[in-house]
Amino acid sequence: MGSARRGCGRPGRPAAPDRRVSGFHARIERDASGRFVLTDSGSTNGSRLNGQPITTAELHDGDVIQLGGSSLRYEQGV
Repeated sequence: MGSARRGCGRPGRPAAPDRRVSGFHARIERDASGRFVLTDSGSTNGSRLNGQPITTAELHDGDVIQLGGSSLRYEQGV
């Protein structure tokens, strides 16, 4: 199992150059069955998946994750 957090990260070293994305805005984790799940970390501006607000959602190839004003496309490797 593994996870990745998306946000602004440590001060002075932004991972996302968007002031509407908090320090630990959301995380992507692999669950026990091997699926990847996006979870909002209680951020002020929320997280969206394919335009819909989410708290937690399973990711599928081609999904668009929106954090603040930034968009990321989830691509599942082979």
